[in-house]
Amino acid sequence: MTGRDTPPSVQDGPFGYEPPGPDSFGTTSGAGKKSSSLADRPQFPMTNTTEIAPGSFVTLVSIEALCSMVLLAGYAPKGSFAEVGVYQGGSAAVLYELAERQGRNLHLFDTWEGMPFCGENDDLPVGCFADVDLPKLKREMPRAKFYQGIFPETMPKYLEPLAFVHVDCDQYQSILDSIDYLFPLLVDGGVMLFDDWTHLPGAQKAIMQRFNQARMTPQGKPFVIKGVSS
Repeated sequence: MTGRDTPPSVQDGPFGYEPPGPDSFGTTSGAGKKSSSLADRPQFPMTNTTEIAPGSFVTLVSIEALCSMVLLAGYAPKGSFAEVGVYQGGSAAVLYELAERQGRNLHLFDTWEGMPFCGENDDLPVGCFADVDLPKLKREMPRAKFYQGIFPETMPKYLEPLAFVHVDCDQYQSILDSIDYLFPLLVDGGVMLFDDWTHLPGAQKAIMQRFNQARMTPQGKPFVIKGVSS
């Protein structure tokens, strides 16, 4: 891994993605016995993923990808959730429902005024995704913590340990900043999931600059488990 803030416990090795199999959340040792893993320790009540849907919220994330997100977040260790890049709140609403059921906090970061800049590694124009009703989001998710502005300028002085981070900010620098500032806050076994790998070259570049290796959901979304090599 390269980068100015190397997340701890990410082992060196070739950068490569592969679909998660039976051992997606751990390793197998001796006579097929599985070692300690996220899937082995469901510390919080889970729910049928069909019960968690965006409802009246708008999301650009597929239902299948949302279900994968719920599984990764729901089986994460003790800690809070965070999302960088909220837009109209579709995936945030799913995380909020799960957080409420599991007694976790949810931290949401976005400008809610559209893309603030467009660099050489970005594809989306300034102002894209500005069609947001922020007061509605706050009404619908009253216990979520909202941080409006350009990340990481909006980072609070203290943010409790995180168990799951969903990065969906559609910009190269914002993805780098999300990794640099939030990955160190993940607890061991915590998960960082990236949404934009399949359609934004800048997202691919940012993730590859910071991680040697990662895993992939069935929908082609890379994720990294802190302290677990892929």
